[in-house]
Amino acid sequence: MPQNFDPLPGDPIYLFEQEYVVQPHPQAPYLPYRQKAGRARVYQLLNKEDQYFALKEFKKRYRKPALIDSYKNLHRVENFEGLRAAKRRIVLPSDPTAKRYPSLEYAMLMPWIHGKTWFDVLGQTREGESYPDLSIAIELCDRFLEIMEALEKAGMAHTDISPGNVMVGFDPIDVQLLDLEEMYMPGVDAPPEQNTGSAGYRHRSGETTWKPEGDRYAAAVLAAEMLILAKPALARKATDEGFFRGNCEAPEGKARFKDVRPWLKKVSPEFAKVFERSWFAKSLEGCPRISELREPIKKLTNSSVEPSVLSDPGVVWKLLGAQENQDSSMGTPLVSESEKLAATEQRVTNDKSHPKRAETPRSTQPSAESKEAVKTPQEIPVVGSGALKRLPKRLIGASVAFLILITAVGVGVWSTMYASTISSELRLVLGALHDRLAGHQRQAQTTRRLQRSVRLT
Repeated sequence: MPQNFDPLPGDPIYLFEQEYVVQPHPQAPYLPYRQKAGRARVYQLLNKEDQYFALKEFKKRYRKPALIDSYKNLHRVENFEGLRAAKRRIVLPSDPTAKRYPSLEYAMLMPWIHGKTWFDVLGQTREGESYPDLSIAIELCDRFLEIMEALEKAGMAHTDISPGNVMVGFDPIDVQLLDLEEMYMPGVDAPPEQNTGSAGYRHRSGETTWKPEGDRYAAAVLAAEMLILAKPALARKATDEGFFRGNCEAPEGKARFKDVRPWLKKVSPEFAKVFERSWFAKSLEGCPRISELREPIKKLTNSSVEPSVLSDPGVVWKLLGAQENQDSSMGTPLVSESEKLAATEQRVTNDKSHPKRAETPRSTQPSAESKEAVKTPQEIPVVGSGALKRLPKRLIGASVAFLILITAVGVGVWSTMYASTISSELRLVLGALHDRLAGHQRQAQTTRRLQRSVRLT
């Protein structure tokens, strides 16, 4: 009998003669790992080979046979750099799983893309949680433009370059594009509803992006943002709609362009000129080619520029909190306390109405990476000098120094001289441990509240 697809963590699902298991949310293990997007919901699945996949369930409005043509067209680009999500399979209406769960008709199964959405990065820098080293920002910008340049040279366009559709990785540097169903390709029929771009990345002309030049303006804006976020004073002005929040005709867009102009000129005068031409272009066709945008950035990555020329003296590297260590692959949503409470109450209701769910869910088999994570302390990344350093090595070294110091001077002397003798490394470690302890305490309080709520129901 047809049912709504509303899985719990550990629930199995059978697709293409293989079993997959719905994965728990990293911040709320009793919820499925699910990301809501504009046109779909994406679930994280794990197969028996410990490989992660994304199951994209389209909303009813977009659940149409035209997705079959989109699936076939994406075979043309599945080997392009940055388009790993193009390697996918489609759940046809005749599939047994689609007959059981009608909402999974035309759903797409694709590799799970690890990293963070640009939307996540904007939020973290706005809150002052972390700032990318400028050398890393330049490498990331070059990688992004390399991918966009290859698409434009092939006469193609993504058509909706925006924070939620760009995934980035910093260690190693990587960029992947998401939401590929409406890519422009030569000879492909245009979609019924053509895109004009997302807020903050839409050209002032408001014209459709369904054309070979469709990505030029949005790519220029996002590439500039990658360099802008390396300057903390500017990064803190980022918003959910990007940095500029408008175009050259909008008052806020004008003011923000004026703010970043000196910084972009400092990083690369040539890039600043090309970006300015894109910013003031009267049409998408009038924007410089993406290869023109990339050329000055590529020169920076290939040259041995003195760090003092590129580094900003105002940058203060910060230890990222435990939450930062969570993999926000495909854009992990934050879960509020009210959502956790509502989800727990709903789960109790589901367990009562579904006898099978009242039993213990099928346990997921942890991957080799997750098994290793259980054995060792959680690694908290530290940003600085253009690389991610790992905490456990620091923790070991700092602990040894701590023991030697106590033995040498005694507990009494240590307590009085603590402020002046403790090393900066140890201060960093103790601060991280304090943050983690506070996080565990908050989690325990939340758990107790949820347990009380369950007893009341």
